[in-house]
Amino acid sequence: MHKPILFLWDDFSGHWRKDVVIIAHFINVDLMKVPSGYTYVCQLGIAH
Repeated sequence: MHKPILFLWDDFSGHWRKDVVIIAHFINVDLMKVPSGYTYVCQLGIAH
């Protein structure tokens, strides 16, 4: 079994379709929603 992967996604509704969530679970990817307005915190390569 592969190690789980953590994938951080913003609140965009297109990311969170039911089929996407099901496939992510099937391939051992844990999805975590980044709260609205905080995406920049997870994007270390972007200077503010």
